[in-house]
Amino acid sequence: MACSRPRFILAAALLTACSAGDNDDDTGNLSASASTTVSGTTDTPTSSGPGTGTSTTSEGTSTTGEPGTTVVPTTGEPGSSSSSSGTTTGDETGPICDPGMPNCVCDNGACIDGYVCQNDVCGVGLECPDDVEPPADAEATAKDLGDITDNNDDFFEQGGVLSGSSDVDWYTWHGADTLGYVAEPTFTLVSGSQRNCMFFECDDGGVAQTKVTCPVGTDFAISPMLRPGCCGAESFLIGDLNCPGNDESATMWLRLDKSVADSCSPYDVKLNF
Repeated sequence: MACSRPRFILAAALLTACSAGDNDDDTGNLSASASTTVSGTTDTPTSSGPGTGTSTTSEGTSTTGEPGTTVVPTTGEPGSSSSSSGTTTGDETGPICDPGMPNCVCDNGACIDGYVCQNDVCGVGLECPDDVEPPADAEATAKDLGDITDNNDDFFEQGGVLSGSSDVDWYTWHGADTLGYVAEPTFTLVSGSQRNCMFFECDDGGVAQTKVTCPVGTDFAISPMLRPGCCGAESFLIGDLNCPGNDESATMWLRLDKSVADSCSPYDVKLNF
């Protein structure tokens, strides 16, 4: 029995060695693989091996997978690699606004009919009672007073209101040249403070052969529809209306505009032929 103890010691040593070599639990010897790096500042490991593409760290910086290469994301701030495509410069201009049109700058102090120049901007015109507008705010839609003869006892009396200094009123009538009388178209300002214009078109010859000589105190003028006439601030008489032939029958248009006061301005006029 003297040799039994050494055999027991040897068997115990062999048993211990075999137990150590068969251990599959490597939690105590954890190590990263050669292709993966654990970053202390990221939530997800970044790949550094070939063909791995890009990944994003918690700092918002993308890496390409190649050493020393970093792609910085665009922020749209000045100095960044690109700016946002949805930003504007602030240099854009609004739609073109023609002078004299509603809510636009005045055209040398004037606006289209029905609007008033206030602080150099064309605003909504005044609304005055007894104003003939619309539609008598244009030559083509003038209020028709009817027919008259060249007998001085035959005349029209007309009253109205200009709604501000930019308002315009138009009237038209026909004058017949009758035997024993002389055609002398006459405008008489009974009351009012505005510019007064009369335009003419002879029955014979039309506009092309209508000629008029304006009296002192008036100015020669052409209407928007190219009819000749005269404008003045007071009463005036046209003593020289020249139509072709012996018949001086004609159609006349009266334009009242440019009221002195930018307010409701009443007027009264008398019209003879």
